[in-house]
Amino acid sequence: MNQKGFVSLCLVIWAPLFLTILSYGLWMVWLINQKHQLNNLCHHHLLKSQQALVDGNNRLLLHNPKALALILEKRNLDRLILTSPPPVKAAALLKRKRVLAQQIKLSLLQKNIIKTHKELSKSWAQKLRLNLHRALRKRSEFFQGDKNILAQVRVRWSISRIKIKFRDKASTYQRGTNHALAQTMSANWSIPLQSVTPPWLSPFVKNKNNWLGSCQTHPDSSGGLKWYAAIGGGKVLSRPLSSL
Repeated sequence: MNQKGFVSLCLVIWAPLFLTILSYGLWMVWLINQKHQLNNLCHHHLLKSQQALVDGNNRLLLHNPKALALILEKRNLDRLILTSPPPVKAAALLKRKRVLAQQIKLSLLQKNIIKTHKELSKSWAQKLRLNLHRALRKRSEFFQGDKNILAQVRVRWSISRIKIKFRDKASTYQRGTNHALAQTMSANWSIPLQSVTPPWLSPFVKNKNNWLGSCQTHPDSSGGLKWYAAIGGGKVLSRPLSSL
């Protein structure tokens, strides 16, 4: 066999293997790039969801001074009503009604803040679930056409960890212990790997293999691409109500 024939034989033997390895390598690069895009999508929605709670908590805490002032004023009026003569008591009762009306108005405002920002935060979590499904289906259709896939997407939304400090008609609020860690939000997804595999590489991918991904707002022991959301510091009352 001459040299030209030997080269031709090598090309016939090794060319398919070389093209397969090249295709597999390019597919892996594509897959890694898609994973980064999904991570960015996930982080964007989780940050928006987290920020909605942060903004709501901050707005709620801004009303603490007024809520505390009304609580203290009502307490002082209650003392006057119990210990004062009738003329003073009558004036105190009238003033107490006005304070109570202000508390009711403030309480409605507080409840509206909590409800509004909770719904906004939840809406971003729901958008994440919907957009992840769409993104995974789009990536599957890139290679598999209109083939239906069974993508599993789970979003773990966390309620606001702010809590009542002094309960009254219009309460004061504070952040719970370790509230930043307690408000962790996360998402994970799983899709059959064959649904994003080119047909010519399908024999090299097992049916049971899944493409897994996840992101969350706080780091955990598993490592990986994790980040902290800006929960906010908040303010505390300068003196305890029980000592007044």
